[in-house]
Amino acid sequence: MKQLTDSKCRMCHKAEEHTKHIVAGCTTLEPSEYTNRHNMVAAYIRWMICKHTGLQVTDKYYEYIPEVVPNVNGTTIMWYVLVTTNRTILAN
Repeated sequence: MKQLTDSKCRMCHKAEEHTKHIVAGCTTLEPSEYTNRHNMVAAYIRWMICKHTGLQVTDKYYEYIPEVVPNVNGTTIMWYVLVTTNRTILAN
């Protein structure tokens, strides 16, 4: 028996549910899932930087809880620090 299926996104019900939409275009996933994915990638990169500079880190990057602003040999490694500027940023 043929079933009628809706091709709209199951989350936002607005756009067609394609890979591109799920990965980067769904307005329902945007405020949470995209931010979480971004933060996980950023945490991994920071873990690798800290490991490379000799800071003590956990064996598994996803268990590492970063110190906010460690200083290693005069280098500051920032994490969740608001950076302000008095110039206009032209790109996102």
